[in-house]
Amino acid sequence: MTADEQTPEWEGATNLRHLSGAVYRMGLPERITARGWQQMAADGVTTLVDLRNDDELGRREPGWAGVDPPESISVVHRPVEDQSNAEFMDLCPTILD
Repeated sequence: MTADEQTPEWEGATNLRHLSGAVYRMGLPERITARGWQQMAADGVTTLVDLRNDDELGRREPGWAGVDPPESISVVHRPVEDQSNAEFMDLCPTILD
């Protein structure tokens, strides 16, 4: 981890930030390399919570590592946007990307 922000360095992790305690945020877990997953496990990560919608999962873009997490890290999918809710979509369309 960097001393100033206590943000770890996990190879392939994008937009990685330490939020508080044992909570971190990042984008696109598909970009994490095998080494990056090992670094996460070594830093004590046991669960990755993916908040993306179903249609955002598994996209293939340049930089994708295509590496599955180790068995010691569980990945749970818990989308937080209800795009079928018209009121929600009217309130939030500009911030959903």
